[in-house]
Amino acid sequence: MRGLVLVVTVAVMALALSPASARVTPESSDRWRSGAAHLIDIPRVLASASLPARPFLRPSSRRGPPGKRVRLVGRQFSKRNVATIAFGGRRLKRVRTGRRGGLRTAVRVPRRAPGLYLLSARTGPRLARIRFRIPAPPPRPPVLVVPSAQPPAQPAPDPDTVPPQTSITSGPAGSTFDSTPEFSFTSDEASSSFGCRVDSGAWATCSSPNTTALLEDGPHTFSVRATDPSGNTDPTPASRPFTVAADPDRVTLVAAGDIACKTGDPEAGPTRCNHLETSDRVLALSPDAVATLGDTQYQHATTAEFADLGAYDDTWGRFKSITRPAVGNHEYEGDPERDSANGYYGYFGAAAGDPAKGYYAYDVGDWRAIALNTGALDYTLPGGLMPDLPDDCHPVSCDADSAQVTWLRNELASLPPDRCVVAYWHHPRYNSFSRYSYDELIPIYDALYDGGAEVALVGHDHSYERFAPMTANGTVDPGFGVSQFLVGIGGKDRRFMDPTTLGTGSERREPNSPALYGVLELELQADGYEARLVGEDGAVRDSDTGSCHGRPPA
Repeated sequence: MRGLVLVVTVAVMALALSPASARVTPESSDRWRSGAAHLIDIPRVLASASLPARPFLRPSSRRGPPGKRVRLVGRQFSKRNVATIAFGGRRLKRVRTGRRGGLRTAVRVPRRAPGLYLLSARTGPRLARIRFRIPAPPPRPPVLVVPSAQPPAQPAPDPDTVPPQTSITSGPAGSTFDSTPEFSFTSDEASSSFGCRVDSGAWATCSSPNTTALLEDGPHTFSVRATDPSGNTDPTPASRPFTVAADPDRVTLVAAGDIACKTGDPEAGPTRCNHLETSDRVLALSPDAVATLGDTQYQHATTAEFADLGAYDDTWGRFKSITRPAVGNHEYEGDPERDSANGYYGYFGAAAGDPAKGYYAYDVGDWRAIALNTGALDYTLPGGLMPDLPDDCHPVSCDADSAQVTWLRNELASLPPDRCVVAYWHHPRYNSFSRYSYDELIPIYDALYDGGAEVALVGHDHSYERFAPMTANGTVDPGFGVSQFLVGIGGKDRRFMDPTTLGTGSERREPNSPALYGVLELELQADGYEARLVGEDGAVRDSDTGSCHGRPPA
């Protein structure tokens, strides 16, 4: 343990004293990929793991008049910190970020002159800003003033001694994730003023709507009382109990396939072998789980290739403890008969499932994740090395009556009908590049559809393509279809050609030039998901959302 502390201390001191050592030059990058360097660049690894993507702020609207309520969603801020929301330099409120640096809240546009303002959120040095416009109000028609006769003098009214009645018209009742909730209220007497408090705090002058100060998790009570123009105060203030729920952060699963070049790959260059850069992006996203979609280590996924300098273990192996892999065809190529993938199963161990099967299931948050095995599928197809063998995912069959598909149907049937399911494997069922679109996977896709699965993740084609919810036979089904994400851009190369036309159900495909490498970030919640394609540079290139739908009608 003391040795580990010493190594980390020396690394940190080296980084502090020599900042230039953390920079990666083209020469050092070439040495990394060629295997000439003898140690992984510790400062760079530490830096890549500690520099999160730039924070961003997404509003429900970027335009509106004073008083408009705008919902805000933020990401990549300092974790478990207090974020200050400001409008045009004026602080509006403070909110607490979650354990992954996210925030959700709402603000009212303050009274300002028409114009363009900056709406911002900040946690320490982490700042996100967006532009918000207050439009000019429409011109008012002229008011014609008609003089009227003076009314006769009236006797003085009796003194008002009746207190007003206060009522709360909106605001959380029960549980809320907002740590600065907003309440609206009114009085049965016009021109009343109001006093507000939370729990047993002091009464303070307020107006409707009122946003509370930053609250701790747990039960609270908001109270408000009206005072009429005669000075009568409501003796029975209106109150509303509520609970600020614990951090609502979602579980994040990051996925990609076709990842690490063999060390010394003669074709390595600026547009190939980018597995170090994609692994840096995974570290920056800080996911709860990682799913590799096959072909994790080229060329044959041997034990030596996994361990070579700059290969999979030095890059994506940095988060091996949270990785649940799916096997690809290159993992089987170390065996001339394609019957075993000893290097792959030896490297990942129990996390890869039974080596005789290669398919397994586990929980990730509220979701059930299922890893499947499509084997060395091309090996048995026409044009493959053994076309006389059955073309059904050799050596583990994916035929409708196979042990794998039978297990899959039983696994799905054992789940509650409303359980959300994500499945992943190597070869795509759907692909606009038809050479890598496999009808042999219809039984797997059919079982997932019947079992109510929501998402399928695949690789093999070194591209990115997102499909609409589909049945196993190529029909778009928005109600119960399975949405497939092809994410074969983990770093190896982008050598495959672009299709001339997009296939049925294709909603987004990234072109192969310029080459894009990256990962799919899935935020999984109890009733749906948000998906983002994040490039190695941190830019979000595609996004999608979906809801959990359960099984289709029998």
